[in-house]
Amino acid sequence: MKNYLLLLPYFLLIGISISYSVTASEHDEHLRDTRSSMILDQEKKWPIDESLHKGMVEIHALMVANIADIHQNKFTKKQYKALTDKLQTQINYLFENCVLPSGADVQLHILLSKMIKGVSKINTSNEQLQGAIQVIQGLQNYSSYFNDPRVGGL
Repeated sequence: MKNYLLLLPYFLLIGISISYSVTASEHDEHLRDTRSSMILDQEKKWPIDESLHKGMVEIHALMVANIADIHQNKFTKKQYKALTDKLQTQINYLFENCVLPSGADVQLHILLSKMIKGVSKINTSNEQLQGAIQVIQGLQNYSSYFNDPRVGGL
């Protein structure tokens, strides 16, 4: 339960309310087992479902479309706000549509918690680049730990 409550401030910081389609207690159970580093499923990548693929494709597309301007410091505060809103929408979608087997779900929660921290940093005026890097690292971890050959890192 404590880990679940730790995620709450990130959602509040971003100013987006979250509505879950599954009960909070189901996610609490997964989050209690959350480790800080990801692992493979007996040396294999974790399975995915279509909703996970869809959300990660959208996150990947958002980062690909904007990474050059972010890296070159051409992104405005308004653009960062629009980006974080879109990223958070996709992260919310992933939480709302979470239907993975238990082990894969735990790994997804580890991944998403790090991406949420990245989105939060993007919202901070002095940490935008670090936040974008953290989201990109999440995409790289996704392609390393989840069996989705249609989505790669940046």
